[in-house]
Amino acid sequence: MEKSQDYFGKAMGNFIHEMSGAGAIRHMVDQGYSIRQIMERLDYPTPQCRVEETALKHMLKQGILLERLPDQEYRQIKIPASWDRRQLSEAVYVRKERDGEDFSYVLLPIAELKKDKELLSCLSDRERDYLCGLPWEGAEVYHRLTGRMYEIAIELSVAIRNGLRFYFIKSREEVVLLRSANSA
Repeated sequence: MEKSQDYFGKAMGNFIHEMSGAGAIRHMVDQGYSIRQIMERLDYPTPQCRVEETALKHMLKQGILLERLPDQEYRQIKIPASWDRRQLSEAVYVRKERDGEDFSYVLLPIAELKKDKELLSCLSDRERDYLCGLPWEGAEVYHRLTGRMYEIAIELSVAIRNGLRFYFIKSREEVVLLRSANSA
């Protein structure tokens, strides 16, 4: 009897969550809101872990986050470290426009970024909030180059020692910022 009550309670909780806020959470995820921004805007009190779970499921389902890229060979495009932010931004932007946002990703070393806050010092508070609030527990994740993530990725790629890797699925290209032997 206890099992059926537990099942019923869980089902009822899921129904209430779906009716009260899950759709709003998914919509705000699509708009690029951080977990904190979503929590602040919900009309119905929802535990943060529930918001994170709903956001993560939606991000995975929509392809905003990928655990791995499609299994194919990628031609590596090497960008000199001497290039400035504008040159790197243009190189990535041109490829993003060509392949489309849905087929353009950046590989984020998310665990390293969340652990070492100094790496994030180049970002605005809003950008840091988004990145640190990503509900991802693994070491790294591929994030679609949405408007917000494009800005974050360019800043991080210029600022952090190893840069970031950008992937363009349709054209099968991987853009890598080269570092000199002295800076490696």
